[in-house]
Amino acid sequence: MLHHIRIIEQAALKIESAARGYGITGIQEFVDRLDAAEEEAVMGTAQLRKLTIDNPLQQENVHQLATLIEERIAYSNLLVKTRDEKGLVDVAALSALGRGMHLTDTIHALSEQMIQLEEDLLSARKESNDKSIDHLNFFSVRHPGSCFFY
Repeated sequence: MLHHIRIIEQAALKIESAARGYGITGIQEFVDRLDAAEEEAVMGTAQLRKLTIDNPLQQENVHQLATLIEERIAYSNLLVKTRDEKGLVDVAALSALGRGMHLTDTIHALSEQMIQLEEDLLSARKESNDKSIDHLNFFSVRHPGSCFFY
């Protein structure tokens, strides 16, 4: 799960970078990169939905993350369209509003929150497993040679 969150976060950065690159240069290669990064982000959120099916809190976070990714994609596509239809000056003015940076920062913050929740869950599971092992070790020392069949 942690891997998929990082992939989505990296894809959001690639989306921002590719849209900015196209806005500044008008070079088609940046649009190709944008398309690839958009696909990575969408596929990543689909994977996260599957991986968090048993965790309602993370499912809500994935829903919020998917919504932010959709907004980031729409904004980047707006930058591309503005560059194509109105030129560099207008795309610079649109970029100066900071909406893209805000979306990317919000995606980063939510990703970090999701990672922390997942790490806390993993830590709690490890602690529970360690206690179970300690209990089994204690039992085997007190009752050597005992076997139980169910």
